[in-house]
Amino acid sequence: MGIPFLVSVDSQILTSPSPTSTTGLSLPQISYFGRVFLKSCSLDRAIAFIGRSSSLLDIYVDATRIESAGDVVDILNSGASKALVTPAQLTILSTEEAVPSSRLIVSVSSTKEVVDLQDWIAENGERREISVHCVVSPAIDAIVSELGDKGIVKEVYHSYDGAAAATQAALASNQAENVVTIVPSTALSLEKDDAISPAKLLIAGATADTTTGLYATVVTDERGIALGLVYSSEKSISEALRTGTGVYQSRKRGLWYKGQSSGDTQELVRVDFDCDSDCLLFVVKQRGKGFCHLGTASCFGQYRGLSRLQKTLQARKEDAPPGSYTARLFSDPKLVQAKIMEEAEELCNATSKEEVAFEAADLLYFALTKCVAAGVALEDVERNLDLKNLKVKRRPGDAKQGWAEK
Repeated sequence: MGIPFLVSVDSQILTSPSPTSTTGLSLPQISYFGRVFLKSCSLDRAIAFIGRSSSLLDIYVDATRIESAGDVVDILNSGASKALVTPAQLTILSTEEAVPSSRLIVSVSSTKEVVDLQDWIAENGERREISVHCVVSPAIDAIVSELGDKGIVKEVYHSYDGAAAATQAALASNQAENVVTIVPSTALSLEKDDAISPAKLLIAGATADTTTGLYATVVTDERGIALGLVYSSEKSISEALRTGTGVYQSRKRGLWYKGQSSGDTQELVRVDFDCDSDCLLFVVKQRGKGFCHLGTASCFGQYRGLSRLQKTLQARKEDAPPGSYTARLFSDPKLVQAKIMEEAEELCNATSKEEVAFEAADLLYFALTKCVAAGVALEDVERNLDLKNLKVKRRPGDAKQGWAEK
């Protein structure tokens, strides 16, 4: 089911010009879990935060206090993954604004609102993609959880009135019921024993190896390419989160700080699980020669395709052989620009499958050269593609006049 909790933060603190330090997790630490819930949000605060942070993590926004449905759409358009809305907002957003149900979490606070939501979902099968949220209350906990158990909604989210109510035991109980807990960042800590441990939460519903008690862990780069298979423990996960690096559990030598002796270190980007929580995922930025002790990019061999081209271009940018064509490209932006337009035209004129593949490869080479020259990685490009996919209102997409006439 992925990460079983969603860390919430106060938008006023995070969007101020000089955010004040608070107890609990910092935003970089929250980013290890891949998503954040922005509370008490206005339109301006939400868009400002999304603009600064959407490259780090997925952003869920509490839009329940935003009166204009158009403003909620603007928040989703700017890159928010989901918006928390009231039942009244849901009606407007799903009809007048045609926002997909998968982008919304509706917050209910009474049995009547739950029944009304069920009736609304029953009208259209696509509406089962919606998620539901409630503040923990004995009056509606069971009926809301039942929506998830029966597959009537995509996900169920629970939150608490205050940080003190969100106990380790309560969060573990929610996880056992496939309920995602919205937990304040101030209730979590990587250092304090009296706070909730993120590492404990991560493994509460995970399946460990029956022999070693360790958790199988796939390590990938930011593009999702597998670098190797290792093992983790609660202690190694906690240390990885604390240091922001790749730390694993050696079955023979205890904690293994990747790159401590070789120099091929890792910067932790994100932690996740597979669909049924029996395999942990570490997404990292790999430094040095690569992940494998044999000096290759991964334990499955060298990179291929675009990843291999990117690594080559990045290396050439730092130390290109004198007189090489790539060195010439990095020193002559006008040449790169001309080659991109030339290859784009040749791709447009290509007709056969072989020609299209050949010309596309040439265009990608020069486009990626321009990206690397500007300090842009494939991961940045792919993140922008993901953000464009989050648009709920799109322009017609017609060609600009100068190009349409060609």
